[in-house]
Amino acid sequence: MALAPGAQAMQKNECAAAQTAFTRALGDNPDSALAAWHLGTAELCLYKTVPDKASPAIYSFARAAAVDPVKGMVDPKWQQGTVGPYLQKVYEQYHGKDGEGLRQLRELAARTPFPPAGFKIQSMTEIAEEKQVKFEKTNPQLALWMKIKGALADTDGEQYFVSSVQGAGVPQLRGVLVEARPGCHPKELLVAMPLPDAGQPLQPEITLKLDKPLTGKPDVNAEFQWEGVPSAFTKSPFMLTMNTDAAKIEGLKMEPCAVAPAKRAVGKKKS
Repeated sequence: MALAPGAQAMQKNECAAAQTAFTRALGDNPDSALAAWHLGTAELCLYKTVPDKASPAIYSFARAAAVDPVKGMVDPKWQQGTVGPYLQKVYEQYHGKDGEGLRQLRELAARTPFPPAGFKIQSMTEIAEEKQVKFEKTNPQLALWMKIKGALADTDGEQYFVSSVQGAGVPQLRGVLVEARPGCHPKELLVAMPLPDAGQPLQPEITLKLDKPLTGKPDVNAEFQWEGVPSAFTKSPFMLTMNTDAAKIEGLKMEPCAVAPAKRAVGKKKS
């Protein structure tokens, strides 16, 4: 009887009315697994237009899965075979795979029929955005490069280069020297922009053309920083060319160039 008004509202696709009715039913019967289950379906119905309903919907399914089946007046096989798998499916679709998080959610839902104030489950989009913000704070130079590279690698990358990148001063970037041309007193540097802990072979993506040769032999595979102005771009193979003042290169370790041994003068034999 307590579930009937909500069920009738759901048949009419009146999600808000169903949520109100099932919330009342669960409040009057806090141990009811069915009331929690149906409240979750109503909240999930509302989620289509009210994104904030995702967290309470998942909580309601967790309550239906975690409540004592005897007190909840349901068949434990229904909880184990239907509710539990459905909870895991919805949770992972919204939040991503997180066994420990799901376990903690079930423990919380077993204690109280309704989520506590401020309860929220992060969506995969929110988690990704949070990681991106953290990444940009800890790796600002690499984050800047990834934005530039993403736009250049896009369908209209050449147009973006001409309109927004070519001739524009780029803030300081950081990369790894892959090759110096020539090895001693180079005037051209090939640079890779590796991701942290990527574990991939270094591939040059930037060519630095210097205004004057460096004073020695740069240490290959070393990280350094520079400022430059993009002057050319090719999408395949991907390569951005930048004109750079040698004075604006920082942190590049240099070794003295080896001095070639002097040639011996060959004297004339006496007759």
